[in-house]
Amino acid sequence: MLMLKHPLTIGSLMLAVLAGPLPANAQTWSDRGYLNVSGWFQPSASFSNTVRPIDFSEASEIDNRYHTGGVPGFEADGGVRVWRNLAVGVGVSRFSKETTAAVSAQIPHPFFFNKPRAVSGDAASLTRDETAVHLQALWMVAISRRWQLALSGGPSWFSVGQDLVGDVTVTQTYPFDTATLPARRRFTARSRKSDSIPARTRATCSVRTSV
Repeated sequence: MLMLKHPLTIGSLMLAVLAGPLPANAQTWSDRGYLNVSGWFQPSASFSNTVRPIDFSEASEIDNRYHTGGVPGFEADGGVRVWRNLAVGVGVSRFSKETTAAVSAQIPHPFFFNKPRAVSGDAASLTRDETAVHLQALWMVAISRRWQLALSGGPSWFSVGQDLVGDVTVTQTYPFDTATLPARRRFTARSRKSDSIPARTRATCSVRTSV
């Protein structure tokens, strides 16, 4: 079964654009809202799947091992203050990355049953992407005139897409006892797998400055 994993945020850099600096010694957040732009890094990930398309009236078996290298992503979110130091907001994060797959297949013989030919190669120009929507409640704590501590949390919804190898085209000649993958065309059928991951709760803590 194909498992698509959501990205792991291992670091972020946030900049808050606020309505103005806090008065000296103020303990209550007085800005009308906030806007954040952040960056993060998705570490490399691997997964595998097996497909069995029908070729020559017999099922092929194609094992694919996918690898996605590390990739940066971005997130933008904003919200409005609704009561004292409490704000509500929404954010969107996104990343997209080309992936590769190592393909190992057993292709049926065109004349004889149960005499598969082994082929292997690489599939390139596959794409993996993810979009997430985050709802959040945020509590802002004044640290100084220009610095605030933000504590936030809420549910997040993820949508993950991945290009998959669905079949291969082989080079073969009579008597067809062997086959090879063409040098320039590694795969012929590319399908799209999209998963919606149920809402997950996340919590964040960040330090922001007025600009």
